[in-house]
Amino acid sequence: MGYHSDLSISMHESPQLSGLNKSICADCVLDSSLANLVATNLSSNSCSYCGEKNEEGDLIAAPYNVVMERIYDSIFQHYADAQDVGMPWVEKEWLISETNISEIIWDFDPGWCGEFCEDLINSSDASLYLVEHVKNDWSVESSSSALSYGWSAFKNQVLYKTRYLFLSEPEDEFSSGRPDYIPVSNMLNALGALCNAEKLITIIPAGTEFYRVRVNTQEGEEFKKFSNVGVAPKGIANAGRMNPAGISYFYLAYEQATAEKEVITDATEWSIAKFKLLKDIQVIDFVDLPRIPSIFEPEKYDVRQNMLFLHSFVDELTLPVSKDGREHVEYVPTQIVSEYFRFRFQTENAQPILGLRYHSVKNPAGVNIAIFDSENASLQELFELVSIKRTSNKLFVSDQ
Repeated sequence: MGYHSDLSISMHESPQLSGLNKSICADCVLDSSLANLVATNLSSNSCSYCGEKNEEGDLIAAPYNVVMERIYDSIFQHYADAQDVGMPWVEKEWLISETNISEIIWDFDPGWCGEFCEDLINSSDASLYLVEHVKNDWSVESSSSALSYGWSAFKNQVLYKTRYLFLSEPEDEFSSGRPDYIPVSNMLNALGALCNAEKLITIIPAGTEFYRVRVNTQEGEEFKKFSNVGVAPKGIANAGRMNPAGISYFYLAYEQATAEKEVITDATEWSIAKFKLLKDIQVIDFVDLPRIPSIFEPEKYDVRQNMLFLHSFVDELTLPVSKDGREHVEYVPTQIVSEYFRFRFQTENAQPILGLRYHSVKNPAGVNIAIFDSENASLQELFELVSIKRTSNKLFVSDQ
């Protein structure tokens, strides 16, 4: 059977894939995008792989060839014939060893049955010498890999080399000019571009309520004013996940329990302040990330690459950090990211970013927000102090 994907049409010849007169049901393809493909191409009341059959004649399975073509369309976005991606022919052989189709199928396999995997392997074009490529270039890494490498290099630079001069760090002479190379000095801009591209800027509406906790360090101590439960004075703030030491950020939680768990250790008394947002504000949302598209959604290849990195980045953003005296060092990368979004990041609508929204470390179901403002006077223009409630006799573990 002739197979013509958008990718293969752009190459010299279309790979010749072998079809089969079989059907497959949604349960057997496992992946949700493939299940949707099955649902829109139903043609049989029985599945050739699990043996399920609808005795009433209702259609439950799609042609094997339809599903096979989608799978190979996805495979060919990552692998192609060596000559079609410009790989050099050196001393009567290709520069890089081929990847066997069985290895590729096993790598793409979300848990298919053995019979289906074998059929996919047998459907391949045996004349192909398959090698990895990125948009028809065999010599570069995927954008998700490039971003991951760039972020790792950035962290290594600011943690162990030049904390304040990383923007002037020269490019790697061996990587400079490569399309898949992100210099340390450009990593923050690359992250910002991703946030714009994947619409991570969100509006928190006026009226949203938040909680903030302050420990009562002295017996009978009372907090009554905004300034008592707002940000610390200049130069007093300890280093936090998002703020450098000495520069206050206004940390809030969406839930009271989250606010308590983030702050309280062995305190016997603390005060819970409740705030209400007075106007809409714009923040970077690292909580409600778009899903990572399936590898079997070839039309979403670029989005998948972006989201693979962003999900990994956000997971790292909220890793627990031990309070062993080194937290001021371990927080450095996220503190620099915060300052970038506060002072340098440009949104598509040119509106300021006022904070970051992220998952709580101490309460996985909870959500925090770090507001960049360091002045109580201006914070009071954004937040109304609704109430302050004093409480005691609870024990929590801190990570703030």
